[in-house]
Amino acid sequence: MGVAKKNIFAGEGKIVLLAEDEPIVRSVVSINLRRMGLDVLSVSDGVEAVDMFKVNSVDLALLDYRMPHMDGYSAFKKIRAINPDLPVVIISGHDDQSIITRFGSEQPNQILIKPVPGATLREAIARWIPMPGVATGVIPDEPTANRVDKSF
Repeated sequence: MGVAKKNIFAGEGKIVLLAEDEPIVRSVVSINLRRMGLDVLSVSDGVEAVDMFKVNSVDLALLDYRMPHMDGYSAFKKIRAINPDLPVVIISGHDDQSIITRFGSEQPNQILIKPVPGATLREAIARWIPMPGVATGVIPDEPTANRVDKSF
């Protein structure tokens, strides 16, 4: 019988909307977010992200830039039309300058370029949802073997 794992950060009650079309990437990111104590609403495209956002209270949206049916740019525009104050982080495998140009005057809060190390993801999330211990990348009282710190 094992000991129940506790959330190691104070993200309880905070909800992240994650839109990522690659199942493995979506799984790795979800695991990282849940280990931070966050609740995750996970979807595979921009249409699902907008639909999920319309019926849920969300503290941050984490959107892949390229997805089927509706890309991260279009989902960002629709989500920001509903809530202009929601922090939105775009994740992309493409050059951030081309993304910045496309977004024009209305930029996301942050752009992360793949591959994104787990520590970088935690730091980015903590920037928009403050949580103790995240900014340093240090996981308190957590053995290295149990860390989920994979790039995606």
